Amino acid sequence: TLIRAGALRHRVNVRREKPPAVYDTRGRLQSNPETVATAWAEIVPLRGSEAFFSRQLSEIVTHQVTLRYNADIAAIESSWWLEWSTNSFTGRRLNIGAVRNVDERNKVIELLCGETRTT
Repeated sequence: TLIRAGALRHRVNVRREKPPAVYDTRGRLQSNPETVATAWAEIVPLRGSEAFFSRQLSEIVTHQVTLRYNADIAAIESSWWLEWSTNSFTGRRLNIGAVRNVDERNKVIELLCGETRTT
């Protein structure tokens, strides 16, 4: 499966919590995110019926994201997330629910994600 270059029109930051875990003086886990990669992506909002079907699999899935495979995102996991901004929204965050290496050919990664607004 190939991706048309024009479809990759969103610049996203692939993020994760930086290991090891950091705790404050009260023993609470502190957020310590790091950007693993910045990549161009195709982000497609799912229709209501697709989102409902996906909810049966895990949390509510609102978007399908397609990225070109590269070494920086080869180890992508469902604990990671994507962040990006558009003209009408800032601080958009997509929590990754499922990861698929299309045809196991190391060419295309598809992600099923649920959106959370960060601001």
